[in-house]
Amino acid sequence: MKISRGLQGVYEDAQLIAQRYSSDYLETWHLLLAFVINPDTVAGAILAEYPADVLDYERAVYMVMGRRYHEELESFFFLPSSKRVKELQVFAEKIAEIVKSKGLGTEHIFMGMLLDKRSTASQILDQVGFHFEDSDDKVRFLDLRKNLEAKAGFTKEHLKAIRTMTKGGKPKQATV
Repeated sequence: MKISRGLQGVYEDAQLIAQRYSSDYLETWHLLLAFVINPDTVAGAILAEYPADVLDYERAVYMVMGRRYHEELESFFFLPSSKRVKELQVFAEKIAEIVKSKGLGTEHIFMGMLLDKRSTASQILDQVGFHFEDSDDKVRFLDLRKNLEAKAGFTKEHLKAIRTMTKGGKPKQATV
């Protein structure tokens, strides 16, 4: 599937982020941090609407994983994607097919992340302030997902097909 220019830029930035955290693989949380620094993408624009900035995300990475960002890089090379990133991309491609997108975009990758509450990216979002539980004074994870759904133009029919797919059903393309 064709990849949008915005997502290509996110993948490039995520590679750099992964190396600055001395990672061996490209992980979902590297993509999340790349969304944060790319507000011109759908996922980045949605995250930019909330008060957390890149430093909040870096602190969350330290709290969740004990990892620190390193300013200096001795060399740069492309890291292989982790199993989780490969699975996320396959899942995101299915989402893109369901919504009849011409290509894979940040909105599809981000939706895949938000539907996987066990991922490191989700743990970092929780640490930043997007909470799974309902609370009057906190932003809910669900609110972030609903914002994405609205901005990406996902219809109720799309969401129903995506939910069916996440529950192990066969994904059906939405008819719009």
